[in-house]
Amino acid sequence: MNASMIKKTLCLVVFVAMVLMSVLPGLQPHAANSYQGKVTADILNVRAKPGTSYAIVGKLRNGQVVNVTSQQNGWLKVSVGRVNGWVSAKYISAVSWTGYVNATSLNLRSTPSMKGRVIASLPNGTSLTVRGSQSSWLKVYVPSKKMTGWVSQSYVSKSKQSKASAPPSSTKTYYVTASSLNVRSKPSTSGSVLGSVKKNTAVQVYAKSGSWSQIKSSNGLKGWSSSNYLSVKKPSGTNPAPTPAPSSPQPSIGGGISGKTIVIDAGHGGMDPGALGRSYQEKALALTSANQLASLLRNSGARVIMTRASDVYLSLSKRVGISHAYNADAFVSLHYNSFASTSSGVMTFYYGYSKEGILASSIQRGLVSETGMRNMGAKFGNYHVLRENRRPAVLVELGFLSNPVEERYIATPNYQAKATRGIFNGILSYFATR
Repeated sequence: MNASMIKKTLCLVVFVAMVLMSVLPGLQPHAANSYQGKVTADILNVRAKPGTSYAIVGKLRNGQVVNVTSQQNGWLKVSVGRVNGWVSAKYISAVSWTGYVNATSLNLRSTPSMKGRVIASLPNGTSLTVRGSQSSWLKVYVPSKKMTGWVSQSYVSKSKQSKASAPPSSTKTYYVTASSLNVRSKPSTSGSVLGSVKKNTAVQVYAKSGSWSQIKSSNGLKGWSSSNYLSVKKPSGTNPAPTPAPSSPQPSIGGGISGKTIVIDAGHGGMDPGALGRSYQEKALALTSANQLASLLRNSGARVIMTRASDVYLSLSKRVGISHAYNADAFVSLHYNSFASTSSGVMTFYYGYSKEGILASSIQRGLVSETGMRNMGAKFGNYHVLRENRRPAVLVELGFLSNPVEERYIATPNYQAKATRGIFNGILSYFATR
């Protein structure tokens, strides 16, 4: 065979290979719109690569919910907690959930992009069946219109939200009549508690929804409280009514936490449950801890920003974006761990020691001192919310849900109070020296 024929043969082989790759999708892994799946096998092995010959990197239980991110040759790439790998698609069934439009009007698009063609306009309260996601977009089916498309996840919630009345042209001052009044994320007792205000505190009322009022206190705490515990009558001996907070906090004098902007990030949320214990999900415990920590910080004069105040999904990049948007003095991401049934302890991660190593060490010391938990140390962690964050950022692991004994303890109100107090003390100690 001469050189010319060899060259033609090689070209033909390459062409055939390219055609096969294009028509046989099983030859290559391909990304799927990420979605939640439920394990249907009693025990499901998670492998390093898509095949039974590869190493087992974890195990999943029947009924466990995972995030599916891609597929290949009958295998799915999944993640849950710290377990990442491949499982047989035969033992995963797709999970959908019901959401509701919380915007006045929401565009349903043909593709997950602002450039996608608008195929319908969905009014507030429209019921959606969420079947997957891609970046900050949700793939949904709209039963009322019998249509499938994409919507921005920022305007979808898991519960119908009461439509608040339009804010008044001028705010009005009210005074708290309860000994301690909870401030919630939405006008309902199902809303997450963002903090509380004490009796006789003067607050500004911005809007009303049924028997609820949207209030703002002088330290920047804003949310919904029961109107039954608010009065326009000024009690004797109260402080003057607060003035609207400035757009940027004033720098603190002589160090300390007052005036500092702290972003509290409750890990996971929405369709991402995080680590799963026998009774508890990471996303729920993380939000409980975040709310308690936020309350402690606000009461000490800090400006607190929550990446999420309810059970909603946020991408990692959006969490980092919040840190940048508010020019955070500190970003604290709260999580619960999962590995083995005997794993135990707490740890705090940083990405760059010069930028946030001291903050991580200070929080770790405070956490261990208050809880008495096993000290796993402050250490390097290559996590997106740390690596991509230009502000000082740490990630705190508050115990192992995979350990049944530890799970029961870390879910108790007693531990939650100690853990958040420990983190708070660590943050306080850190800023006392800045």
